[in-house]
Amino acid sequence: VFFFFLNLTIKYDSILAKHIKNYDTQLIKWQKQLYKWSQQRGSSIGWFATSLSDIIFFT
Repeated sequence: VFFFFLNLTIKYDSILAKHIKNYDTQLIKWQKQLYKWSQQRGSSIGWFATSLSDIIFFT
């Protein structure tokens, strides 16, 4: 019974890790795109993107 739950936990952890990795990748892509866009438009959006990423990563 213990090994069954251990196996389930390992499977759950690997699925969770995949989702977190995908989320991080999407977040980085989104930040790069927003940064490019801010370079074309003006600096205020760049500041917003930076502060938003700080909020996401440090809370």
